[in-house]
Amino acid sequence: MSLVNRNLVTIDDLSNEEIEALFLLADEMSDSMKDQTSLCQGKIMASLFFEPSTRTRLSFETAMHRLGGSVISAADIGATSLAKGESITDMARVVGSYADIIVIRHPLEGAAKVVADYAGIPVINAGDGGHQHPTQTLCDLYTLQKERQTIKGLRIALWGDLKYGRTIHSLIFALAKFGANNRAEASPARSAPEHVIKKLTAEYGGELER
Repeated sequence: MSLVNRNLVTIDDLSNEEIEALFLLADEMSDSMKDQTSLCQGKIMASLFFEPSTRTRLSFETAMHRLGGSVISAADIGATSLAKGESITDMARVVGSYADIIVIRHPLEGAAKVVADYAGIPVINAGDGGHQHPTQTLCDLYTLQKERQTIKGLRIALWGDLKYGRTIHSLIFALAKFGANNRAEASPARSAPEHVIKKLTAEYGGELER
């Protein structure tokens, strides 16, 4: 498995085999955390969080520091050149010249893809509007795998805001990829968008029980 110079914008950017390999790597690294302190030495991560975040932002920044790397950050669109009219493509090019990897959270769907297209360095999507949040999905899948040993055949209840919940959108697709059965529980006003249902059916052969 090689993820060199790869982006993670949606959960579809990783195959099942690559996800499983990441889980094995996570197990290996968790058993020898003291040996990982120089893994990213000399590398810089740009942390661009343009929506409120505590756990996601700090987990990425903590991980980079623990791996021996450095972090530069921007947490307020109003304090960046975007507020002066700079385009997101120009921002991506500029930040891409400063850092080795970008982690971005943005309120607009598709923003992470635009940054990935123009930055010239790997980009990780930490949530873009109501679109996707693939790293949260990886954490959820990893937890299910550890607790239940397998994901295939599990019946998973998805509860709450399925319309705008980007974590749910990523998870619906990932669970289907691994053979789980999804059951949705939401009010009609918060049900999963039609385009999510169509993608689930057409690309994964899955369905969302209601």
